[in-house]
Amino acid sequence: MSETTAYEALESVRALRELHAAIGTRLDGVLADARTEDEAAQAALMLLRVLAMSVEVSADGHPRAPHFTRMDTPGRKVGGDNPDAEYDSLRLNGAHRYRIRGNAGTVAHLSMTFTAAAGERRSTFDYRNRSSLGLDGSGDFTLVLAPTEPSEAGTWIKTPEGPYSILIRQFIGDRSVESLATYAVEVLDDAEQLALVPHRDGEIAAGIRGATGAFRFMTSLNRMVHPELFDTPHQFVITNSDALGADVSGMDNLYMLATYDLGEDEALVVDLQPLDAVYWNIAVMTRFHETLNHRSRPTSRTNAEVTPESDGSIRLVLTHGRPVHPNWLDTAGHRYGVLILRWVGPRDAVVDPPSARVVAAGDLDAVLDAGR
Repeated sequence: MSETTAYEALESVRALRELHAAIGTRLDGVLADARTEDEAAQAALMLLRVLAMSVEVSADGHPRAPHFTRMDTPGRKVGGDNPDAEYDSLRLNGAHRYRIRGNAGTVAHLSMTFTAAAGERRSTFDYRNRSSLGLDGSGDFTLVLAPTEPSEAGTWIKTPEGPYSILIRQFIGDRSVESLATYAVEVLDDAEQLALVPHRDGEIAAGIRGATGAFRFMTSLNRMVHPELFDTPHQFVITNSDALGADVSGMDNLYMLATYDLGEDEALVVDLQPLDAVYWNIAVMTRFHETLNHRSRPTSRTNAEVTPESDGSIRLVLTHGRPVHPNWLDTAGHRYGVLILRWVGPRDAVVDPPSARVVAAGDLDAVLDAGR
């Protein structure tokens, strides 16, 4: 028996082979869904980026010595993430008690979603935002995570048995003036001893399988989040986390989603009435819910970054690399894609969706002039 064969029975080895198979399956899936060479090529890179994020968040999560993991990087915005936001993930376990200390900063919106495994999707067992974090006058907060009410000072989060996770969302209106929230986590009991416990086969396998599940899920969003919109581009639907699931959407948010299909010499003019919200933004994504070059391209805009029309309405113009309007958005060279509007606050509002119309490049100036 070779040494390689001798280790095949390890759960961690089996888990890694499952991940290897999942990569091939999802590659076949995105290639089947792509409609252009550019989409297919970008989708291949998207798979790699989601895999990297999934490994960092799930396989490298360490509940005995936990740390927050930043889900995005300057070059990575996948899984439908808001480009005007920062996301941090934390993997914990109900067998241990934790304390999180932090400061809320001055970002437009800060929230924490607490989820545990529930079949293929995750279920939410707690949710906090600025109003429920227990902020003091300086914006500081302390959370104590425990299965029973703790003696330590702080806001108690009752935790379930087994693994669970926290996703922190920071929505930013203007990065030049807003300061990010800061936070750190510590184990409350036997921290030094727990940190020294080595990782064994079963635990490593569970982390790999967690990464595999996240990878499958996040690379399949185009088939899960209103896939019918690709048959009716430029028509917005309105939804919230009740329909989308709190594992992929913020519980304070109202969402408006549409797809687009723009020829090289076309533009999409979107008109909307702003809602009474503490924050909103629009993001341009690929078919596979990835925002490209989000730090260098106008692929998103927030309420702090748009110029309203004289009547208070908002007009946005999506083009292939043509800066034709103060509220210009760029497709990053993709004919097909997804538009997502997020409104923080009015999650149950009954409103009209934005209107969208395709305009030929030669007619665009006249259309924009007529709207002034």
